[in-house]
Amino acid sequence: MKQYYYLAHPFNSREYIRKYQLGWQKEYGVNFVNPFFSSLTEEKFSKGDESNEEYYKKIKDLEIVEPDLNAIKNEKCKGMVAIIDGQQSYGTIQEMVYAYIDKKPVYSIITCGQNFHPFLRYHSKRVFRYFSEFERFLKEGGLK
Repeated sequence: MKQYYYLAHPFNSREYIRKYQLGWQKEYGVNFVNPFFSSLTEEKFSKGDESNEEYYKKIKDLEIVEPDLNAIKNEKCKGMVAIIDGQQSYGTIQEMVYAYIDKKPVYSIITCGQNFHPFLRYHSKRVFRYFSEFERFLKEGGLK
């Protein structure tokens, strides 16, 4: 497997973020591991599933958390891109902390107006307010 960046984001945003991911990979040649669409992780979901109690009752936390953390800790993982868009996502925030503790750089795209939150900035190497800012960073070779 090639080196990659772990792509942390809310469960309910997975469809639109997947489109960004595939575009970034094609356009800029950056390899991402998206925990909702990767063989390194175990999460199984149906198209209509949402981040709610009903969904979480049917999954096993060890089967979700351990593979995600292993993908972050993996020596081939160069860092993380975290997307915080206002959708509830406890996992994204915790994944950011794990990456930071593992000394992996976290590049955060924070589109919900919380880009000056001290904990988000502290755990981020760089914060972007818009996807277009992040794409400009990629175009300039920012994740190479």
